[in-house]
Amino acid sequence: MNENYHAVNPTVLFFTDLDGTLIFSRRHLLLGPLRCVEEFRGSMQSFMTELTWRFFREQEFFTVIPITMRTTAQYRRLLPMARALHWEDVLVCGGAKLLHHGIEDPAWTEESLCLCEPNRAEWERVRRLAVEQAGEAAIVTEAPFLFYLKTDQPEKICTYLKQEADPQHLQIFCDARKVYVLPASLDKGEALARYRRRHPALLTMAAGDSEPDFTMLRQADIRFCLPKWKDSMDNDDGGNTIFCGEIFSDAITEEMRKIMELYEIRCGDLVRVAKRENNTKRSYLYVNPRQGKHMPVSPSSSLTLFRLLAARVEARYRNERLLIIGFAETATAIGFAVAEAAENAAFVMSTTRENIPGGEYLFFSESHSHATEQRLVRNHLEEVLPQIDRVVFVEDEVTTGNTIRKLIHALQEEFPEESFSFGIASLVNSMTDNRLQKMEADSIPCDYLLRISPEYHSEWIPRYTYRSPADAPFPPAGTPGQPAIEIPDCANLRVVRAKSEIHRLCERFVAEAAAQLEKPSSGEHILILGTEEFMYPGMLLGRYLEKVRPDLNVSFHALTRSPIEVSGDSDYPLHLRNCLNSLYEDGRVNYIYNLDFYQQVYVVTDAEPLCEAGWESLLGALEAYGSKKIRRILWRNE
Repeated sequence: MNENYHAVNPTVLFFTDLDGTLIFSRRHLLLGPLRCVEEFRGSMQSFMTELTWRFFREQEFFTVIPITMRTTAQYRRLLPMARALHWEDVLVCGGAKLLHHGIEDPAWTEESLCLCEPNRAEWERVRRLAVEQAGEAAIVTEAPFLFYLKTDQPEKICTYLKQEADPQHLQIFCDARKVYVLPASLDKGEALARYRRRHPALLTMAAGDSEPDFTMLRQADIRFCLPKWKDSMDNDDGGNTIFCGEIFSDAITEEMRKIMELYEIRCGDLVRVAKRENNTKRSYLYVNPRQGKHMPVSPSSSLTLFRLLAARVEARYRNERLLIIGFAETATAIGFAVAEAAENAAFVMSTTRENIPGGEYLFFSESHSHATEQRLVRNHLEEVLPQIDRVVFVEDEVTTGNTIRKLIHALQEEFPEESFSFGIASLVNSMTDNRLQKMEADSIPCDYLLRISPEYHSEWIPRYTYRSPADAPFPPAGTPGQPAIEIPDCANLRVVRAKSEIHRLCERFVAEAAAQLEKPSSGEHILILGTEEFMYPGMLLGRYLEKVRPDLNVSFHALTRSPIEVSGDSDYPLHLRNCLNSLYEDGRVNYIYNLDFYQQVYVVTDAEPLCEAGWESLLGALEAYGSKKIRRILWRNE
């Protein structure tokens, strides 16, 4: 195993229109250095910019699947380009036919025939009307999926055909001088969804320049389109729309380079070794710079990382209903993010060390942690477990799997009549080969983004110079912060809930909290601070601010019970530590690492009642670094 670099190599699918998006006709010859990619009847027909050509020629990060309105014969003129760029599959006729290296996939075509059969009679009737309007010679057909006609009066003929056609059976639209007619049951969005069912992906991107591309764009996680379509595409369906101007194809490739950099994962991105304080069972731990726990990070970056893990979970257990359990305290946000992103996750909860009003518990222990008592709230599990096929435990790092095995044993003892399975998903896995094989033999699959060797870089621990004492006093009380924002009628995330309920609660929480925040000035550095086990809602609020205010610099991390040594050495992850009183319990010690100055700080917590001594010590620590605008945002349980 290469310990310095291990790429996740996720399955990323890029669906793209061709004409007007990646390739252009002769009338665009002023775009700059161009490469001819299509010849027709001895003349150069279509071109690609050299910048776009080089990008697709060199990249190995994603799989390109063109979805084009071209007929099979028209696309085959582009086969030399496709071979040079290593494009294997293409969907032609608006997605009705799948070609692999130019050869038609008969199973795909058969599916398309079944889908369009209810529309066939209307398609044939409207085609006859089109012949009456423009003549047979003007019409190009790939029956029964598509026909289009070239005309000097596209708007007039398009309007006429729309008036005559049944919209429940046909879709009709103009594109330049062409009028297209397709069955209503077949469009680019349907083709994308069908292809993705065959080839599950961690991430789906799409690009298109015209109205027929809208259904495809709306199916994608990330979509690229022209600014003129902002009103049509800037919606709230969960995707991320990037508007690309100027030379469309070159702007797309520039944005895709940024995405490739974001998704490329190196060991140093996820694993930094640090020294535990006064822990003889395991003297070190791994700090994840992108997790948003100990080190401040862009919340969007963290959630993107968690989504990669969710895609692995979804792909492995595609036909199962899942209960996701995130481990406290470091992996609770990961668990909820995985549940949100994985379509087959039905329920979600976290383990806890807190006392829950009315809570009944299953106890288990975490052998090498700083705080060994772990428990799972039992309430409502009896109703949920019969509805699921598998419990998936989510962690930031799995070292031995012993703690998870203890929880599995506790669940099996408590619910012997239930016959569900188990799985493990983690950002990092450092289990030995023998332990990993034993898990697989026991039918407990392990998914992860990065695998490292056991005790990876633990030999580095003695080489650092450590600086802070364990018994540093709490900082002096700070001045009262701004008035608290309270969001009522939420739910305790440590108790099992339907994923749909958590989604609704978090969506409302973010909307109501954001509406009450003071509007930051452009360029301000904003900190969203989670508290111990409670991180996911704050992370979502941070992502929202990044989305609506890209001019801000938003960071997220959280208070923790973990005592970790800090060092001034540049390659050590944690340089500063403040010892605090907990917001949950007077006298419980918390820590915050790598604190800095922020123009505004929002502390997002579900501590109830909130310990005033803890709040005062946190204010004192934040003010010591110059932060003055500090506000509590309170998630109030129902």
